[in-house]
Amino acid sequence: SILNVGRAHIGEAVEKVRNSFYSELAMSYRKDAGNTDVPSAAILLQRMINAKYAGVLFTINPVTGANETVIEATPGLADVLVSGGLTPTQYIIRAHGGGTHQVVTQGPPILREHVMGLYHRARSASVLLGIKPADIEWAIDQDGEINLLQIRPVTTT
Repeated sequence: SILNVGRAHIGEAVEKVRNSFYSELAMSYRKDAGNTDVPSAAILLQRMINAKYAGVLFTINPVTGANETVIEATPGLADVLVSGGLTPTQYIIRAHGGGTHQVVTQGPPILREHVMGLYHRARSASVLLGIKPADIEWAIDQDGEINLLQIRPVTTT
């Protein structure tokens, strides 16, 4: 991903992303994953979100495999989180009978309404797109709007 690209530099950014597909690191990752075919790829351009908070959400615990939702959040953009540059605030959501949810927080909290909004939107997107379990990148903009940015199958369990 390349963030904060102005219109004048879109072509350069697309070229960098395309070239990264054939980098030694990317080819090694595909080989280690057992993918020896030359896969095709698409490059997505999307509006930059002025994120108040951003992060990743897993619809299954990626470490334990437990049936719980794990949300990792950071103030601002999530690039430092994805690159391992900081320890995020983590929310673990366990569903109980009768529609109640237990939320376990580690670190400074974001609004509970955002946590539950992310939970419900992620579950809906996972079902709608048939991606179970799902790994979802998200951002909450300065106005509090929740944006799901990317969804893919969980690969870490």
